Amino acid sequence: QAVRDAERAMKLTIPCLALFPYTDPSLRDEEGSEATNPNNLVCQAVRAIKKEFPDIGVLCDVALDPFTSHGHDGLIEDGKILNDETVAVLVKQALTQAEAGCDVIELGVPFSDPMADGPVIQRASERALLKHISTAHVLEMVRAFRETDATTPVVLMGYANPIERYDLKHGKDGFIRDASAAGIDGVLVVDYPPEECVEFAAKLRAHSMDLIFLLAPT
Repeated sequence: QAVRDAERAMKLTIPCLALFPYTDPSLRDEEGSEATNPNNLVCQAVRAIKKEFPDIGVLCDVALDPFTSHGHDGLIEDGKILNDETVAVLVKQALTQAEAGCDVIELGVPFSDPMADGPVIQRASERALLKHISTAHVLEMVRAFRETDATTPVVLMGYANPIERYDLKHGKDGFIRDASAAGIDGVLVVDYPPEECVEFAAKLRAHSMDLIFLLAPT
């Protein structure tokens, strides 16, 4: 099915496909170990698509909630997220996807009101925030990923509020500074209209990062 969808995308001159998995419940466990399996559904789909259509881009999402039996986007002990251990697993997942041929790694930044997302991602954001996962944790993961992979593009996807809150805590343009230092290549901010973020886009470009917009068919 993924190859057929890629063929349709090529005919429509769509340059990149984003893959989000459904994991059979029998393959889910508390550690989300299927996420780092080089033969999981995502990796199989990436290899199949790139074999038939090497010129189309493939974007993979880095998250544990599709793979954990408890549905949280992290490893849990006594009701608390194990941040260091979770970062290590997420980095391994991203590296596994890159080795399979993924062109872009996408990381979601949790937000309390993800109005552009469906119920699954909304619940994942709520659970992440309940476990105190922050923008700083996401940047930490990217830094760890860059220790092994310096070339695969990494894009953050999220909302304006976490970026602006980060700047309030870490100083003016702190997000741009720290995202650049971590090795981010692009930022997709769902609720930034193009006409209202010209300055933000220019500052990103000055730090070799791109601002990405969503375009609705309507």
